[in-house]
Amino acid sequence: MSSGALVDAYAHIAIPTDLADDAVALHILAAPINPSDLSAVQGVYPIQMAPVAVTGGTAFTEGTTVRVPGFECVAFVAAVGSAVSDIAVGDWVIPNKGGFGAWRAHAVVPASEVLVIQRAGEAHSLKVADAATMIVNPPTAYRMLRDFETLKEGDVVVQNAANSAVGRYVIQMARNLGVRTVNLVRDRPEFDALAADLTSLGATAVIRDGDLDALKGWFAEHAPQGARLAFNAVGGASAARMVEVLGKGAHHVTYGAMSRDPVPMVGFWMSEWKKQASPRGDGGDV
Repeated sequence: MSSGALVDAYAHIAIPTDLADDAVALHILAAPINPSDLSAVQGVYPIQMAPVAVTGGTAFTEGTTVRVPGFECVAFVAAVGSAVSDIAVGDWVIPNKGGFGAWRAHAVVPASEVLVIQRAGEAHSLKVADAATMIVNPPTAYRMLRDFETLKEGDVVVQNAANSAVGRYVIQMARNLGVRTVNLVRDRPEFDALAADLTSLGATAVIRDGDLDALKGWFAEHAPQGARLAFNAVGGASAARMVEVLGKGAHHVTYGAMSRDPVPMVGFWMSEWKKQASPRGDGGDV
């Protein structure tokens, strides 16, 4: 489907006048573009885009169902069904499911598919752009920091794509935990300005992705025990370089593949296995 056809489809999303009892009608205030959204458009993401009926337009006939991209957004509740009691007109909501179909002007969905983040009439300072980006990147950074290692103050996390949204959240959350971050970014003319920006967020070190000597040098001087976690959003050689500075028993976590290059596999060392295995006969492995 061409980009023009997609845009035309958004302009003709069907908005029922009679809502189902459990439905809400939404006006989408803002929806970001994430790499996962683009992967979904290309058909290489495991979560499908939302099926939506359209009402005419130049690209589609009446009643055609199209797939609408967009995993996250913030929306204003324009109307609610008669059985909806915990959501009101004027509330701000965000999606509560994958494949929401956020790249459209309006939506009618079951009330169970959204979460209220701001009640109508309540004073708040929440910005639309911040509200629209709450459900993908911040939770990704938080869960990766919490779910794979029990990090202690002074531990080190190394990550590529450190200037991405997830990377920036990792830097700030790690700072609040007392955890150091070594951040890899692609070389560019404005590298120094970018490094200063990430440092202002709490980055411990910012290194050009590809400069393995600089990466190894930092760890040799500041963290010879290695990193406890590596976060990979790129793949390929960038992912492999971070393996070089992982500590014993550390975890290398992949959450993206922007380069589309395969992530190399970690090798096996028989000598290390023997140290941890138990002799046969006492319930062990050998």
